[in-house]
Amino acid sequence: MRNYGIAKKTIVPIRKEPEEKGLYIDELLLGMVVEILWEDKNNYVFIQTQYDYKGYVQMEDLFLDSRASKKWKDSIDIVVMGSYVDITEDTSFASGILTSAVRGSYLVGCCKEKSNRIKVKLPDGRAGWVRKKHIKVRKRLDFNLCEMEIRTNIVEYALLYLYTQFRWGGKSPLGIDSSGLTCMAYLLNEIVIWRDSQFLQEHFVEISPRDIKKGDVLFFPEHTAIYIGNNRFIHSSGIDSGVVIHSLDPKDDDYKEALAATLTKVGKYVKFK
Repeated sequence: MRNYGIAKKTIVPIRKEPEEKGLYIDELLLGMVVEILWEDKNNYVFIQTQYDYKGYVQMEDLFLDSRASKKWKDSIDIVVMGSYVDITEDTSFASGILTSAVRGSYLVGCCKEKSNRIKVKLPDGRAGWVRKKHIKVRKRLDFNLCEMEIRTNIVEYALLYLYTQFRWGGKSPLGIDSSGLTCMAYLLNEIVIWRDSQFLQEHFVEISPRDIKKGDVLFFPEHTAIYIGNNRFIHSSGIDSGVVIHSLDPKDDDYKEALAATLTKVGKYVKFK
């Protein structure tokens, strides 16, 4: 029988090794469900995310109950879209804060609205209130929609992170890396893609540069970006300290020669399957 857990904190670090100083390789956001592959003696569990990424998480950061986790996963109907959002005890301006959530976190609605807020359930069973303007109702992606509409949405969600600081292993508005940005832009559109700068054939379809469209992913050596149209791409750059836009056209002021050169030589243009 498979075991599952739910991230119960705003951001839960995923590390390469089961130790506090282990390399920070990814993050879970509040409400995300993971599979528990095994428990480690140092109060860590080895987990696998919905996009098949694996690493170690402290047990205390997860709500470990497989039955409750499966029920939660099936019930998730709200995605946080605000950068950093408080979930409060009631709807008054002076209300106490139960916890906070970042963009991409998952909640369960309680079918109750008041004062431009909606009542939500947290993974630990508590209920609180969040402003409606900071969330969206989760919808299953309809691939019968116009393809360009889906692509436009991917780009728009990527642009929400513009100027966010660079953070290795990050994927929130508090800090994000290159593959974290591409992963979240797709995940917010209910499309699960590989979260890493290493290209894997089973997750993408390689295409010719002349066929690239906005929303497609650029794989540089150990770096990813999202093509946004007109020869430009958005990416989270450690060199530039955060999420920025650059051009593939040498005539443009924001042309990144060194990066574009590596794309031409060994990079890949890909689209989601």
